[in-house]
Amino acid sequence: MTDQILLAPAMTEDHGRCKNEPCKQPLSAFDTAVGDGECEVCRLFRYAGQDPVGVSWPERRLLAALSSTRPDLLVSDYFAPQYEVIAGGHRRRIDLVLVALLPAGRKIGIEVDGFPYHSSQAALTSDHRRQRDIWRDSRFTLLRFSAQEINVNPLACAEEIWRVYEAECRALLAA
Repeated sequence: MTDQILLAPAMTEDHGRCKNEPCKQPLSAFDTAVGDGECEVCRLFRYAGQDPVGVSWPERRLLAALSSTRPDLLVSDYFAPQYEVIAGGHRRRIDLVLVALLPAGRKIGIEVDGFPYHSSQAALTSDHRRQRDIWRDSRFTLLRFSAQEINVNPLACAEEIWRVYEAECRALLAA
């Protein structure tokens, strides 16, 4: 007699997978309704004029976690990828920026630091200088996460971003 494995019925309908290689993330009911065959993360980058295939996996995981921790919001309506600012006399790009929801034009920038690009002494010095320039010239609240941190616990990173957002709102309302 062979063992039988009973599979529980799926909690949600299968809406297919994102058409983009190597993404292939499961599609939500909303993604299916849009009808373009892309997941929300790929759509966000395409709307920003970027090829979603080149987006790092930690950034994808973070966006998916942001979406799952606030299912009432469409990530593509509130986050802008590779947001450009002028800081320290240079054009700088911030990996992700929360561009909506904050009063008085404030923004929260999110940087995802992968080990290969951010581990040398020169890279760390450049990152720190860049962060100071962005804060001084743009008044962004800038959060930095390591790729490892996101890969290990993307939901905790997303929850931290939402906590900072809520604190920024409280501070601006109290002023």
